[in-house]
Amino acid sequence: YSLLPLLKLQMLSLPGSVYGLALAAVLVQQIFSFTDLPLLEVLPVTGMLHAVIVLLFSRHLMLPGTGNMSEIEKCCRYSYGQILMARLLCLCVLTLTTFLIAMLPGVVSRQELGFLLPLVLPAACGALLALIWANYVSRSDIAQMTVYLVGALAVSMMQETIQEMGTQTVCAALLLIAAALVWQGKILMNRRNYDETYLN
Repeated sequence: YSLLPLLKLQMLSLPGSVYGLALAAVLVQQIFSFTDLPLLEVLPVTGMLHAVIVLLFSRHLMLPGTGNMSEIEKCCRYSYGQILMARLLCLCVLTLTTFLIAMLPGVVSRQELGFLLPLVLPAACGALLALIWANYVSRSDIAQMTVYLVGALAVSMMQETIQEMGTQTVCAALLLIAAALVWQGKILMNRRNYDETYLN
């Protein structure tokens, strides 16, 4: 309950252009999904569009340099952990909403869950690669976004191979990626907390 005002602030802090671009990407995604193209040709595009939507929100919510707010964040009444939790919750809500919208064409055409789950993989794999890059190579925002997009594009182009793996394998892969994201995120958070303590 104490995070609700912070959640509202984080959602309102996103520029209107971000919501507008995300909405435009969702519309393109829907238009492309309802074409007569085979599903195996549609999924790479819709999966990559979903990854781009996630990047739009992540760029403003998760990259620390955005908006030059680091000094304000260090002296506000919320701790870094609370701010990070609020941003993660906002990102999860926005990502889940856009993912459910992306699944609508598949639900309407009564596709199996195994065909729809790979929509998440490009964004998930891109995010994991970006986190690993930030933890062990460089914290450059541009480098992280580039690694994210390259990883997401590579996974998007492998949709046919992913479909052949089967639903259980895809679910297991998503669980492993989720666990790795939590692990790498914890490493990044601990390192950020150490840096802030050292600087103060």
